[in-house]
Amino acid sequence: METYVRRKWLNPKGPQTSSVTAFHGESYWGRTLRPTTFLNIKDCNHSVKLHVYSDDKHHRKFIKKLCRLAREITRFADWLERQQ
Repeated sequence: METYVRRKWLNPKGPQTSSVTAFHGESYWGRTLRPTTFLNIKDCNHSVKLHVYSDDKHHRKFIKKLCRLAREITRFADWLERQQ
């Protein structure tokens, strides 16, 4: 299985610790190596982790969920910019 891992600080020059991590690959769950896919968004006090099961049907659903999330984030950012 090909591995994808990307970590990005959302405020690289600020004191906040906001970050996003995207991962697809194998990782240990207990003593068993299993396929794992997730998107984790963190700030100083909270974390949201979206994850998927390993079968293909669920991956398609997960991809659609990520696309919906990306559209909503863009819409919200656009709306905030128009408010300034």
